[in-house]
Amino acid sequence: MRKVSINNFYKVFELNVINSDISNITKIIDKNKENFFGINEVYSTTIKKNSIRAWKKHTKMISNIIVIKGSVKFVFKDDNFNKKNEIVINEKDKKIILIKPMIWFGFKGLEKINTLINFSNILHDENEVIKSNYNEKNHQF
Repeated sequence: MRKVSINNFYKVFELNVINSDISNITKIIDKNKENFFGINEVYSTTIKKNSIRAWKKHTKMISNIIVIKGSVKFVFKDDNFNKKNEIVINEKDKKIILIKPMIWFGFKGLEKINTLINFSNILHDENEVIKSNYNEKNHQF
């Protein structure tokens, strides 16, 4: 797995793919990789086309997210919601995105059906996540 993109909001890593005549194996994560911070929960999210889930900032959770169906636009903001960074990942990319704590982010489905899987270092806890309602006027996606 090698780094593809690094910035203040996220890191993206290419996944290792092993191809054969009868199947392909994609290695998603293992304990020896730079993006491994432990796994305590794995869950999937399905989001419809043009639907937006935003904004949230985890205070402790480290997320490793892979898109397994469709295409998803991830948007990241600083604490003042001034600086912005974004990336689109789709099922064919074979990439995983690492999001560390204290980063505001949201995502938007770009295909009819979009599914992502999150490998998180802690169990989901509503007390460790800060949410801000998505407001189209104030927070362009």
